Amino acid sequence: MARARSTPSRVGSVFVLIGLLTILGSTFGAGVYTGRRWAPPVTSDTPKEVAGRVKPPATPTLTFYQELTAPLTAPPPPKPVKPPRPEDSLVIASRSPAPAPIPAAAAPPPPAGGYTVQVGAYRARPPADALRATLAAAGHEAEIVESTGLGHARYRVRVGAFATREAARAAAARLAADRTVATFVTTR
Repeated sequence: MARARSTPSRVGSVFVLIGLLTILGSTFGAGVYTGRRWAPPVTSDTPKEVAGRVKPPATPTLTFYQELTAPLTAPPPPKPVKPPRPEDSLVIASRSPAPAPIPAAAAPPPPAGGYTVQVGAYRARPPADALRATLAAAGHEAEIVESTGLGHARYRVRVGAFATREAARAAAARLAADRTVATFVTTR
């Protein structure tokens, strides 16, 4: 006996479709109900409460160029200032923006001689101070002479005072042999 092939009924498909729509609708309705039930109540005091709260700091709006050139880390903390030493009284006077008069009794007498040995010239003060400190620690009479020319300051590190150019050249040769610095004989 051959059995006849049965076709799905359209009524069954309609019931499945109605069942799916019912489930979706009831889920949506439950979500709306829950959202309204758990939402904070809106009262007339709400603006006052918001005004009393601390607002988070506004982030600055940066352009693309500013973001590229912004520093990635915080700048280093400033170095502590060392207290002045009595032997650095002339150097300290040259650090001030306006030269302060030094009493004649406090200033050492100028060394005799018209020649000196220059061992460095810098546009910034810190490297000149470092070289002067190194030379002073080695027992040399080093000083920093500040000069202004062509719109910017130069800090020249000089050693000694010599009566003749030959004496200054001999000292420059000894200094260049002891230390690996370039030397230059100049007038005071």
